[in-house]
Amino acid sequence: MNINEEKATEIFEYLQNKLDCDFNTTRRQRRYVYAKKVFCKLAKETTYLTLDKIGSYVSIDHAGVINHLRTFHYIDEKYQKLYNQCILDLQLDVKMIERKKKKISDNKSIRLNDIMVQLRNLSENDLHEFEQYRLKPFLNIRKNSILTEN
Repeated sequence: MNINEEKATEIFEYLQNKLDCDFNTTRRQRRYVYAKKVFCKLAKETTYLTLDKIGSYVSIDHAGVINHLRTFHYIDEKYQKLYNQCILDLQLDVKMIERKKKKISDNKSIRLNDIMVQLRNLSENDLHEFEQYRLKPFLNIRKNSILTEN
C-alpha cells in the first residue's frame, strides 16, 4: 500500500467511525450520500489517487466521484464541519491542491520554453511567415470563439 492509499484509508476509517455508516451501501439516503461526498473531496484534495481508486473506497465509479466533487457545496453544515474536523484531526495537507496546480503551471512553463527555443531557431523570414499565417489566424479564431461563447 502506497502513501496515498494509506492516507485515503485513514480518511475512510475516520469518517466511518465518526458517522457510523456503511460506505459500501447503494442506498440513496442523504447521510450516506453526504458522507461519500466528504470522503471524495478529502481524498481528491490530499492524495494523488485516481478517481476510480477514490470511488472504489465508497463503491462508486469515477463519474460518481466527479459528481460528488461538483456538488460538494450542497451538503449540510454538519458534514461541512465534519470535513473541516477531519482535516484538523488527521492533520491533512489540503494545500496539496495548490501544489497540484503549481505542477500543472510548471508543465505549462516547460512547454512554453520548448516552443520558444523552436521559435528562436527559425529564420527571420520563417518567423514572420509563422506569425502571419499561423499565429494571427489562430488567435483570431480563439478570440471569435470566446466572443460567441459569451
